[in-house]
Amino acid sequence: MLTTPHVETRIEQPYLAIRTSVRLSEVGVATAKLTSEVLAWLATRQLEPAGSSFVRYRVVDMARELDLEIGVLVAAPGAGDERVVPGKSRPGATPPDLHRRRQWASRKRGAARLVRAAGAAGGSMAGGSRHGVRRAL
Repeated sequence: MLTTPHVETRIEQPYLAIRTSVRLSEVGVATAKLTSEVLAWLATRQLEPAGSSFVRYRVVDMARELDLEIGVLVAAPGAGDERVVPGKSRPGATPPDLHRRRQWASRKRGAARLVRAAGAAGGSMAGGSRHGVRRAL
């Protein structure tokens, strides 16, 4: 489904995640595996997800590894363990699901549209990814 680039304003929300470092070529496999692991961890503790799963890119070094948190939004802050860590999403303006929005003719034009939309919404996209457009978490 094609959609117009837009910015959503989100509130701070707790999450539980697994932190890992992977090469760029391993992101897809790691995302699938660790999302399933977090969901299973929640299920064994009778906790329900309160939102979608996500990947938080903490450090991006394309030549080496990416430092990621792969997690799920939850309704209330919870304690993790040695494998699963708690956190809070950043409130504010964010472009939802940017990694899925490949329908634009170029990433650069799509990024520029999102930055303009964020500015119009009173937000800022500075300090995100190398394109400056990912600040959801």
